[in-house]
Amino acid sequence: MESETSLYDTVGGTDALRRLSRTFYEHVLADEVLAPVFANFTPSHVELVAVWLAEVFGGTRSVMGRSKDQSVGPVVGPGLTARVAK
Repeated sequence: MESETSLYDTVGGTDALRRLSRTFYEHVLADEVLAPVFANFTPSHVELVAVWLAEVFGGTRSVMGRSKDQSVGPVVGPGLTARVAK
């Protein structure tokens, strides 16, 4: 029987998700329409998003120590969390 590869492993793990997160925010901040929405995001938020994605994609939970459902709130905010939970 062949073992299943997690999405986390398929995308290249935490380092790849850090690059994805960093690249996403670099492009968003360079966009004149989107930049104001993301203007207050910090480097620590960019790291948090990468770690959260790693957890959601099947990586370890060592940094946040929460389930996928619990990890959504700190990243997307309480307003969206309620909609995601439905």
